[in-house]
Amino acid sequence: MLSWQEIAWLNIIMIFCAYLGIVNWKEVSHLEQELQSDLTLEASNCNLEPGDFKNALTSNIFGHLFKCLHCGKHS
Repeated sequence: MLSWQEIAWLNIIMIFCAYLGIVNWKEVSHLEQELQSDLTLEASNCNLEPGDFKNALTSNIFGHLFKCLHCGKHS
């Protein structure tokens, strides 16, 4: 299984984020605006256009979703 993000514990403003689990596009599509910068960055890292990256998240790539314990932002 491929992963769009290496397992690294994320933090925002030096506060660690809660790990919410492995997700596909259907499970995070409602967060698209909030995750836009992360999606763009990861698409670039995979040499994909953002739309192609989202399509890959529906079939052969899974993401790891985190949520900041301080501000509630997803990443």
